[in-house]
Amino acid sequence: MLLWHSDIRFAGKQNRSGAHAEAEKQGEMQLEAIQDILAATLDNGDTLTRAVSALGEVKQTVNGVEGAVRNVEGAVHSTNTQGKFDQLIGAISNLAA
Repeated sequence: MLLWHSDIRFAGKQNRSGAHAEAEKQGEMQLEAIQDILAATLDNGDTLTRAVSALGEVKQTVNGVEGAVRNVEGAVHSTNTQGKFDQLIGAISNLAA
């Protein structure tokens, strides 16, 4: 069967429109995948923000405990300089003898 030049051009247009439709479909799929990745990335960013915030709260709490320990430590040293703990330890040691 002989094909005329116009028949060949028409067949080429069908192939191009089919390829165009396939490329468009792939592009839409890629765009959807990229949007899913972006949504997951934003969710991860929110989770990371909450984790950092919680870590900051823990650090503040630890700093508060450290301050309280320093206060107790200062009180112990202050009291011990007056010799009271030495006397108490000596009295306890004498009870054991």
